[in-house]
Amino acid sequence: MVAVNISGNVVKYKLVNRKKWTILLFHIAFLFILAGGATTSYFGYEGMMHIREGASSNQLQLNETYLTLQADYMGVKKSVSKAISLTPRGNNQYTESLEIGGIKVRIETELYIPNAAEKLVPTTNGIPGISLFIMDNRKGGHESELLQGEETTVENQTYSFHSGRPGNITFSTQNNQPAFTSTDTVLMTGMMTRDTTVLLPGILHLAKEKTIYRMGGQVFVIKSFLPSAQKSMTSVAENNSGMQGLVVSLSTDNQTKRLNLLNRDGEAVPVQTQLGDLNLTASFGAKSVELPFSIKLNDFILERYPGSQSPSSYASEVTVLNSDGSSFPYRIFMNHILKYKGYRFFQASYDRDERGTILSVSHDYWGTFFTYLGYLLMGIGMVLSLMNRNSRVRTLIRQGAEIRKLKRSSLGLITVFVLLTSALPTSLNAQTLSGSKAQHIKELNLLLVQNRNGRVEPFSTISSALMRKIHKSESYRDMSSTEVILGMLSNPAQWQQERFIKVYNKELASQLGSSGEYISFQQLFENGRYKLRELANNAYHKEPGQRNQFDKEVINLDERVNICYQLFNHSFLKLFPLPGNHGDSWVTEQTLKQIGSNEHTTEPLTIYTNYLQAVQQAQTNGNWRQPDQLLLALKQYQLTNGGSIIPSQSKIRMENFYNRANLFGKLAIVYALLGSLLLIIQLVIFFRPQMKTSRINLTGMVLSMLIFIFAVYTFGLILRWYISGHAPWSNGYETMIFVGWATALAGLFLARQSGITLAVTNLLAGIMLLVAGMSWLNPEITPLVPVLKSYWLIVHVAVITSSYGFLSIGALLGFLNLFLIIIRNQKNNQRLSLHIREITVVNEITLIVGVILLTAGSFLGGIWANESWGRYWGWDPKETWSLVTVLVYAVVLHLRKIPGMKNNAIFNGLSVLSFGSVLMTFVGVNYYLSGLHSYAQGEAPPVPNAVYITVVVILGMMVAAYVKEKNSPLTRLSE
Repeated sequence: MVAVNISGNVVKYKLVNRKKWTILLFHIAFLFILAGGATTSYFGYEGMMHIREGASSNQLQLNETYLTLQADYMGVKKSVSKAISLTPRGNNQYTESLEIGGIKVRIETELYIPNAAEKLVPTTNGIPGISLFIMDNRKGGHESELLQGEETTVENQTYSFHSGRPGNITFSTQNNQPAFTSTDTVLMTGMMTRDTTVLLPGILHLAKEKTIYRMGGQVFVIKSFLPSAQKSMTSVAENNSGMQGLVVSLSTDNQTKRLNLLNRDGEAVPVQTQLGDLNLTASFGAKSVELPFSIKLNDFILERYPGSQSPSSYASEVTVLNSDGSSFPYRIFMNHILKYKGYRFFQASYDRDERGTILSVSHDYWGTFFTYLGYLLMGIGMVLSLMNRNSRVRTLIRQGAEIRKLKRSSLGLITVFVLLTSALPTSLNAQTLSGSKAQHIKELNLLLVQNRNGRVEPFSTISSALMRKIHKSESYRDMSSTEVILGMLSNPAQWQQERFIKVYNKELASQLGSSGEYISFQQLFENGRYKLRELANNAYHKEPGQRNQFDKEVINLDERVNICYQLFNHSFLKLFPLPGNHGDSWVTEQTLKQIGSNEHTTEPLTIYTNYLQAVQQAQTNGNWRQPDQLLLALKQYQLTNGGSIIPSQSKIRMENFYNRANLFGKLAIVYALLGSLLLIIQLVIFFRPQMKTSRINLTGMVLSMLIFIFAVYTFGLILRWYISGHAPWSNGYETMIFVGWATALAGLFLARQSGITLAVTNLLAGIMLLVAGMSWLNPEITPLVPVLKSYWLIVHVAVITSSYGFLSIGALLGFLNLFLIIIRNQKNNQRLSLHIREITVVNEITLIVGVILLTAGSFLGGIWANESWGRYWGWDPKETWSLVTVLVYAVVLHLRKIPGMKNNAIFNGLSVLSFGSVLMTFVGVNYYLSGLHSYAQGEAPPVPNAVYITVVVILGMMVAAYVKEKNSPLTRLSE
């Protein structure tokens, strides 16, 4: 339908025209993208390949679910498979059949159980059954129920119970008791005695319950044995095994048998049975495809961030083996794929023991070709359409110029900006220290600490993060965060009495004996009893969705208290690299003491203990010479033993400057004040046209200062990029400040079109910076997860977040226009109508640019996904809402083609409402929904009641504006 609609519009609007060929190219690109999607859907396929170190494989497990029936009749074998889609509330009725030896066998699904558990139950007319618990190094533990005549295979190890084919472990009955033989030596260990006995292969052994048996890399335990049993499959409310169940019936003309099939994490568990002379095997799950070559895993390599368990990257060293004997080596890792003979191999996951790899494989050459061609044509069409003099954007720019001539006034901004920029704080340090103590704090800021993610950073960075966590501010009583943390380390008795631990909930503060928003560490303990213990236990035992605001604050306060406790007993800050481990993992003073006295621990312990004592004395006598010397010795110890993970001195000093400068916090104030005042002045000009606008025009000096402030903003982003080592838009905080930057940049570009736009963009940039500084966004510099280590991060996120800046400008301009339409009357009708039309023109330009960037960014994200894990679109919540946002704004921009909708009030109102889809895409998905974009999550901000009130206000303004605009001039949007 979409393709038909696009084709129809090409004919209806005569896009096959030399003047409109760029627009035609843009729309045709979507036809290629749709063709690529159809090719992928009908002809492409993808799956997973699991390989252990030293082994090779040419078997691809497809991601689709298949119902498979295999038949064996007197040595003649035949099989049939059917792709099925099972849903908890769907029909789930499928039938397939095959004919072998003149016998027709039919398999039919009866019941699908999403969370399945198969159990043996005693019955009077059953057969012997045995219940096993099998633990595998890669897959973990799972249960298996075997009736006589059945078998199961776990990682190439078969457990058979009189199935007719011997397994690695073959069970039987001996005097109505279970017994087994094995193909290899089995170690038997009693759960109570822990005595180990060696059981030789090929000998029948009685099987005991509550006994651990180990053979090869697997452990199995006999849970129970029933002389007469049958299987029953049930649904379990909480099932973490990843099991799915399917009840099927197998039938011939003479017999029918019902089977319970299981699927474990997508992998089929075959079940064997007999119908007369037929040996049948049924299963449902992934289907295997044989590749024309094999992949051998030589080595799997997992790299972690120093001092952390978080993966930095993981890679598979493989050899591609062809059937003709030729081969070549290759290294597969995240964002570095193997392309060979139409197949693409991606590093997806790995085994728990880190000795096996899981590769994602796709086969979709032509689908990829058509899709990428569509992306290329779309990009060319969008860029050229902006340059085409007959395009909508160029038409709107000409209309704006005509409106400005009618107004006979220029941008109408005042040089009060000069005064505003003078309000920019010049002090880069909040503290008011002087003399030698100030110098010591300055040097302490450069001391290195390894954080919990393994990143080595200056003391100023971690002290700032700790103070934001504990106090929700970076200073306390004119003391910087560094001075506060130093006081907690050197004089814990004093700081345990300080009321600086933040408590948001008034009810909780009252229960703890505090009359304000802050409480001391000492107040949280009474006669040695921790007051939060019971409250915290109750809160943690609740499901996350059942916790109220009181519970959440109890948990947050408990975390702050624990941080304080670890600081007081010196078990939080990792200051000491240990010689011999290449400096990768640093330890705390408490850990040094636990290691014990040796040549590696004596020196740093002595230096650190003497340093804290010297600091305590210096706080009294004011002599900081000895603390300076000991701090220098501690720094020297770090440099000597820290290894290669220590940052360069220039990076350390630049990060310390970044922390002290707080550029984004100060720019938030400047942009907010600037935008507010300029907006007020602009509105005054709207209603007081007699003002001498020639005296309050935007001068070259003011424009230069605007550019200077934006340059400071840009410098802040570049500085964060340099410090972190990756593009500064990898989490919620960084994305927010980048959207603010894009908004400020858009304002400079649109300044010539409308003075009020420049005011609005400055105000909006300030709001975004202020929001970024709120407590629920984390400004800490953190390591990247492996998938983000890609140049696609820079391209995709930069483009798509830039679009948010333009779309947010459109929302604010739309809101302003609704206000102007409502207050328009007979006296100001002519002048305000021109202003409204001018703002509408600029609004439409910003929305067009924003949608172009959003569309390009979304498809660039599709390329990133295809290059990282082999698929463009997986209907992840972020992807889905990006598409929704593109479609919403596409409708808004095409409303002028619908009779009766060419109205300024409708267009501007919808530009405000549509921004809700942007907020959902950016905030809602990142913080409230789960998916592949979870790496962008932080603490989910609560939805304030003001959001619902704002929606009601906007709807009310839209109705009022529409009624008033209906009978006013200049109401229609231009063609």
